[in-house]
Amino acid sequence: MQNTPDQRRGTDNLDSFIDTFEKLISLCASLREENSQLRQQCQRLNGEKGQLAQVNERSRHQLEATIARLKDLEEEL
Repeated sequence: MQNTPDQRRGTDNLDSFIDTFEKLISLCASLREENSQLRQQCQRLNGEKGQLAQVNERSRHQLEATIARLKDLEEEL
């Protein structure tokens, strides 16, 4: 028994749908992995940001202390 053109078209449409669906599943998996990597990168960068803020704060205090000492030295002269 041969398939009619309508049956072949229906089979082709189903195959196309299955192919598209499998591509979407694959894309979903890729996007989940990328999202996970981006979240990890975000956490790492936020940690670095916190460390840099601490270094910046220490540097600011050291600079303010140096400026205060220079002003004291200037007053002594």
